[in-house]
Amino acid sequence: MKRSSNNYQFDPIVNKFASVLNILAGNNAYEFIRLNLPGSLPFTTILKAYNQDINLQLKESDFRFNSLKDYLELIDSNHVFVSEDSTGVVSSVSYDSKNNGFIGFSPRLVNGVPLVDQFQTNSYTELQKWFEEFDKSSLIAVNLIEPILKNLSSLMFLGNGCKTKNINIVGFSADAEPRNLKAMQLSLGFFTKTPNIDLISGNNTLLKINIESYWNFFFIRPVQPYLCMQDGIHLVTKIRNRLLSETASMSINNQEIDVNPLFYLIQNCPKIDHNLVHSDVFPHDRQNYSSCLKITSDDVLNLLKDINASATYVYLYLLKLIILTYVKADTDILARLYYGWIVTFSYRMWW
Repeated sequence: MKRSSNNYQFDPIVNKFASVLNILAGNNAYEFIRLNLPGSLPFTTILKAYNQDINLQLKESDFRFNSLKDYLELIDSNHVFVSEDSTGVVSSVSYDSKNNGFIGFSPRLVNGVPLVDQFQTNSYTELQKWFEEFDKSSLIAVNLIEPILKNLSSLMFLGNGCKTKNINIVGFSADAEPRNLKAMQLSLGFFTKTPNIDLISGNNTLLKINIESYWNFFFIRPVQPYLCMQDGIHLVTKIRNRLLSETASMSINNQEIDVNPLFYLIQNCPKIDHNLVHSDVFPHDRQNYSSCLKITSDDVLNLLKDINASATYVYLYLLKLIILTYVKADTDILARLYYGWIVTFSYRMWW
């Protein structure tokens, strides 16, 4: 690090580190570190200019296939894995001076894909018309590609866009929203098919799955355009939230599955035996993963068996196996397969 007469000048690798730190930790954490380690990190204004110089500026509805191709050529790779997610935001409209457009309106879709630069205008009348006619976005979504959907049309759009750049998509990953599940089910041909869309014919990058002929329980095509995966933590919280639902009614062997046995443990058993609190059973954040770990702990499961809450025990035990299969990084591969098939067959027999 060299000190000039007016400011600090940083080595490019320090700027790169600072950019990553700011993205991953957030502005507040970045400023806290910078202020407590004077001269170690650049100001956020300098960092913003650095990010713009290296083309990190994101543009609404823009799929950066050319940048992706350039990066993959740089690292000599043409196989990627696609993931996506979305989160709720406070609806608002703001002006993007770099792209000379407004951000925050819900854009129109063409074949399931939003249009780029849809809200650019120099007319106050047109802007007022947009406020009257267009809804404000309540979600922000992002598609990320890692070298190695919203809906089926967007999966196809991403796949075809990468294919034109000679990039092979190995798979898609998304959270467990119904629209994503449906898109994955359609594209994989799992108990259904699309009448007007053929992802198999003429595709020379198909993945071949060697399934034993006697595996009549394994419902999947022997060739697939790509793999599809659900985010494990979202899957776990979705199943836990089903238990919390006031409208869903579930039972096993005519015994109700509900949260009452968990409340019984909280009210009648020493906390040291189960380590549960009320917010673990009814978390304020329905994506709270730590509460899923607590209600599926061995101590809780053993207590549920002791009070003869068999149905709730089975439900939470299967949830624990899902955690071991899809979330826990230290689960042995054979154990992962074993637990996964237990869950699969148990759910099939139950439903």
